[in-house]
Amino acid sequence: MFLLILIVSTIVFAYLSYSGDSQSQETSQNKDLIEFNLENIRSNLSFRVDSLLETFNLEKSWIKTNNDTGTVLFTKTITIPADLSVSFVNKDLADLMHNAHLRINSTKDDKSGNINFSVYENSNDEKPIAIIRLIKNHELLRNASSIVLIFDNLEELSESERLDILNSPHNLSFVLPLDFEKIDVQSSIIESEKNYVLYFNVGNTENYLADFRTDMSDRQWMTKITSLSSEYPEASGIIFRNPDMEFEFEKKIRTQYLIYNENSFRDTLVKEFMPEFDDPGKVDELFTKIINRNNEGNKVQFYLARFSYNDFKSLFNKISLLKKRGYNFIDFKTGADLLREIKANKEKKPENE
Repeated sequence: MFLLILIVSTIVFAYLSYSGDSQSQETSQNKDLIEFNLENIRSNLSFRVDSLLETFNLEKSWIKTNNDTGTVLFTKTITIPADLSVSFVNKDLADLMHNAHLRINSTKDDKSGNINFSVYENSNDEKPIAIIRLIKNHELLRNASSIVLIFDNLEELSESERLDILNSPHNLSFVLPLDFEKIDVQSSIIESEKNYVLYFNVGNTENYLADFRTDMSDRQWMTKITSLSSEYPEASGIIFRNPDMEFEFEKKIRTQYLIYNENSFRDTLVKEFMPEFDDPGKVDELFTKIINRNNEGNKVQFYLARFSYNDFKSLFNKISLLKKRGYNFIDFKTGADLLREIKANKEKKPENE
C-alpha cells in the first residue's frame, strides 16, 4: 500500500513540475512574442501611417514627418484639403491603431476642426510613442477628376438586373435606345429619372444606317431635329458620331441641335471603354485609365462603356476606392455644365492677368 502511494505521489509531482515548467515557458514565449510585435509595430508604424494616407491621394508635401523627437518615434503634421473631411482621416487612423493594439487619444479644436492624435503602446503609458496632427486647409484641393460614366447596353441585361442597376444610388448615365423593339428598356431608363443621352450617326449618301445623311434637304434634317427634341426633352445630352467624316454637315446638324439642347457634342468628347464582358480586371483597368488621364490634366472625363451585370457589381464594390481619393462621379448633365464652367474660366483668365 505504501509503495502504491509513493508511486502515485511521484507521478503527480512529476506532472505538476512539468505543467509548471510548460506554463512558465509558454508565458515567456508569449511575452517575447508581444515584445516582438510591439517592436515590429514601432519599427514600421510611420510607414503604415504613410501607406494609409496614400489612399486619400494627399500630396507628399502635405505630409511633414519629424523623426528626431526624443522619446517619441515620430510626429506627423498632415494638411487636410478642403474636399476631405478631417474626421474621415481621423477614423481611418484610429482603426489602424486599434488593429495594431495601440491606444489612442485624440482631441479636436471645435473652431478650426483640427485634430491632435496621440498614440500609446498600452493603457498604462503616460508618454505617447507617436503624435499626429491633422490640420485643415480650406484653400487646397486634391488632384482628382470628375468622372462621367455612360453605359449603352442595358438591353443585354435581364429586366431584374436592369432595374437593379437603374435603382443604384450611383451617378451613372445611359444611352437611350431609340429602336421600337427596345421600348421596354427605353421606358425603364426614363422612369428611373437617371440621366440619359442620345447618340446619332452622321453619314454620307451611302450610309443608310445614318440618322442624318448628306442627301437630306435642310428642311428634312431640321424637321427631324425638332421632332426628336420634342420627343425626348429630358435628354441630358446629344452625341454625334461621324464615321464618314462629313464634318461640315455634322457641324450644321450640331449647331441646329444646340437651339434645343446646349449639351450637343462630337463623340470625341467620350472615350470608349469596351473590354470583354465579365473580365475580372475590367474595373481595375478602367480605374487605371482614369488615374492616368487625370495625371495628364483631364479634369472632366467622359467614358462610354458596355458592362455585364457582374461588371456593374464589381464597379459598385470598388468605386469607393476612387471616391476616397477625391474622384467625383457625376452624371452627364453635371459633367457638361462643369466643362462649360472650366472653359469660361479659361477665357476670363487673360483679362485678369
